[in-house]
Amino acid sequence: MTDPTLTPDGLAVRFTRLRGTWRSRGHKQLVALRRGVPAVRIGLAGSSYDELLVSTPAVERLVAELGRGRR
Repeated sequence: MTDPTLTPDGLAVRFTRLRGTWRSRGHKQLVALRRGVPAVRIGLAGSSYDELLVSTPAVERLVAELGRGRR
């Protein structure tokens, strides 16, 4: 890790996966990422997390479904 203010509480498999909670000053992320798989960053309101970062091969479909829920 290069950022000393970033604190992970989860699993980091070198060059492969990141899973868990990542915190920096005033910011908290729930992360489930896999190398080589596209990812979506979702801002969360009214939650204990500020963002959700998740890998999925179906990024376009997920974004479309989330967009439909905002209407």
